[in-house]
Amino acid sequence: MDVLVNTDATNARTAAATDVLDCLLRAATRVAARQSGQLRDLGLSPSAFALLRHLAAADDGLQPCALADLLAVTRPSVCGLIDGLQAKGFVCREPHDHDGRRVIVSTHEDHPHRRRWTRRIGSRLAGGGGRRPRHRARNAAATARRRSQD
Repeated sequence: MDVLVNTDATNARTAAATDVLDCLLRAATRVAARQSGQLRDLGLSPSAFALLRHLAAADDGLQPCALADLLAVTRPSVCGLIDGLQAKGFVCREPHDHDGRRVIVSTHEDHPHRRRWTRRIGSRLAGGGGRRPRHRARNAAATARRRSQD
């Protein structure tokens, strides 16, 4: 039994899907560039920001090995990030309650800009206030669909 395939319709759908994907990738690149600029204003890298997000979500802090697992990086990389954030006053290391060989990393309560970066992390950077780029991506995808139908 032969199955007839409408190659023109298939090609049109493939082209439309490719256009939508291109629009989404461009929108994601713009969002990443915007976030990178905002992070740079705070003196943070995207990796350091990810570490701070995990620490902000943890009430009692986290051990460096747990942070390495969460970020999917090596432990020396996490220690380097923690060193940089500690030098800037974003985080502090405290001894573990029961095991003197371990440390707990937590956000530094006395950082002078803590309120400012916590607000940014909680709203714009963490996605709470990031509605505008999503709308742009959706509009770009809709525009690509309309173009493919013409």
